[in-house]
Amino acid sequence: MRQARQPRQAVVVTRKAKDGEKNLNVSIDSSTSSVASDASQESATEDTICTVTLEKTPAGLGFSLEGGKGSINGDKPIIINRIFKGTALEQSSPVQPGDELLQVHTTAMQGLTRFE
Repeated sequence: MRQARQPRQAVVVTRKAKDGEKNLNVSIDSSTSSVASDASQESATEDTICTVTLEKTPAGLGFSLEGGKGSINGDKPIIINRIFKGTALEQSSPVQPGDELLQVHTTAMQGLTRFE
C-alpha cells in the first residue's frame, strides 16, 4: 500500500458480525470528503463487506495493518490495526480497527504479507 501510485485507492474490507449488531448503512458524500463507501449487509448475523475509496496523502491512506503471511503470530488475515488521528478515515468511515482487508484497488490481499 505504501507503493501505491494512484492518489485514490479502493479498499475492500469485511467486518465480522457480532451478536446483536445492527446493519451497517453508510452514505458518505465523496465530494465533501476524501472517503466514499458502499456498504451492504444481508443480515445482522453475516459479515459486512465495505468498499471504501480513500485519498492517499503523504501520510498514506490513514491506517496501519497487522497480520498477513509470515507475521509473528503465524499466517493470519491482514487486518486494520489502527486508524490514524486527523485523517478523513477517522472522521467518517465504516472501516474500523479489527476489520479484515480483502482487496486494495485490484489486488486481493489473501496470502500476502502486510508489506506486499
